[in-house]
Amino acid sequence: GCCERRPSFAISLPLSLSLFLSPSLSLPPSLLSAIRQLAEAFAMALSSPSGFLRLWSGALFLLWSSLGLASASRTRRLRGASRLSARAARPLVTRLSHSDYQARSGRRGTLPKPGDTLAASNGQPTFGTEVSARQMEALLAHRTGPPPGRLASLGAPAAQDGRPRGVQRLLADRLGTEYMGSIGVGTRIGPTGDRQAESVLDVIFDTGSTDLWVASILCTSGPCARRSRRRFNYSNSETFRMPRTAFRLTSIYGSGQLRGFVGLDDVRVGPLVARRQGMGLIEEEQGMFEDLATDGILGLGFAALSNAGVTPLFDSLIGQRALPVSEFAFYLHPDFAMGGVVLWGGIDKRLYQDPLIWYPVVREDFWALDLAAFSVGNRTFKMVGHDISTRPLLIIDSGTTFLTAMGEVYRAIAEAVHPVACPDTWRLPPLVYTLRAADGQHHNISVLPEEYMVRADMAGVLCAPGIMEFGSHFDGFFQRHRPMMLGEVFMRHHFTVFRKSGTEGGRAEVGIARSAHGAAAQAFLAESAYSRDSF
Repeated sequence: GCCERRPSFAISLPLSLSLFLSPSLSLPPSLLSAIRQLAEAFAMALSSPSGFLRLWSGALFLLWSSLGLASASRTRRLRGASRLSARAARPLVTRLSHSDYQARSGRRGTLPKPGDTLAASNGQPTFGTEVSARQMEALLAHRTGPPPGRLASLGAPAAQDGRPRGVQRLLADRLGTEYMGSIGVGTRIGPTGDRQAESVLDVIFDTGSTDLWVASILCTSGPCARRSRRRFNYSNSETFRMPRTAFRLTSIYGSGQLRGFVGLDDVRVGPLVARRQGMGLIEEEQGMFEDLATDGILGLGFAALSNAGVTPLFDSLIGQRALPVSEFAFYLHPDFAMGGVVLWGGIDKRLYQDPLIWYPVVREDFWALDLAAFSVGNRTFKMVGHDISTRPLLIIDSGTTFLTAMGEVYRAIAEAVHPVACPDTWRLPPLVYTLRAADGQHHNISVLPEEYMVRADMAGVLCAPGIMEFGSHFDGFFQRHRPMMLGEVFMRHHFTVFRKSGTEGGRAEVGIARSAHGAAAQAFLAESAYSRDSF
């Protein structure tokens, strides 16, 4: 009867599985073996009661093999992601627009559309780099006195007199990039039950600082109290929390000041979400914020620079595994009206020219690179430091407008570079920075005169050096490392990628390549201009 047919079925089942599980499937040998053993046990179970025990053991072995395979596959994916070439990852995009474009066009937080008359250069580089009137005023004022620095203090907790207590920390000069992009802060439930940002704010993306500042309803004086300004209403956010200990945070600029309290809430950068992100809620802002209509500052530096003692947003995105690759990148078009983008979790080859060279970060507070030498004209300076505590540095700072140098190096630049008619900028020498790359070799980065010279007037008749002396009048960090800085003027001609390893103790790197400005790059900008950020 039926029992007599079981051996035939028992023989055909393993044979069928063996034929089906052919090498063409590329399954691991351990998993193939486990499946075959389970099939044989199943056949034995049909022909004898003792076979059921073997069936159960085979099933458990198959489960164990599957879990091992899944774990190994996940490990390979994580390792692959950490080594993944940025070219292979599809980035998420935050659009940036320049404040002068916003003022002239009446559009806030957008990029120009193709054919926009405000993009006077039609997307093509011209003589000298154009900066805003406010930035030019800061550059000219620099010639009459020392440049402003910034002090920031963390007060923990606030004293009865309302003044913060704590150690003063010197940060980089904020002579003001004017590129801003949108972020979403807080959470509210939409009409259809979906979770949306409570407030969408335009902020400066700053690699030279770490803390996140947002305009809030706490603001009662200064520019952020104006009705035309957008502010975060934390009382309407479903996810807002105050830390257990209230911290008052103050950042003092040479030309302005931010004051407020630290809060915790979700922050959205496009579709990315950083949960329970620490931020400074602006209570008062003074000085330069009268002219610069920003809703806040998003610091992209290292945790060591955090005055609020919270995890930086970039680190939060990495720790919460929101990014396929632990990196972000800046592309700023040389024509400010064309705007720019911040790329998250990957890059796009249309935005740069090969080669993209990686440089190790040697001090994880700023994005600071190992500066081996600097040349201008017939002067070359060998930058020699005995160890990491005195090593000369080159800092990439998206929150600073110009290039900076100190002491003898700055004086050599001032002797070789001077104001000229914009069509004659080609007569001036390039600035050559020699850096130690990740492969141990030295590579030169040349900043051409038509890049570091900035237009001193709207007509583009006279160009002045976009270079400032900064740091000479400070002690400590600046005297030990005598850093040079590359700001917005540099980044409008060079594509910059900021990468962390994503693993504890891993090395951070900066990738630098000359920017592309052709049809492909403009097509990318056009695509991002028509897309909508999701909050």
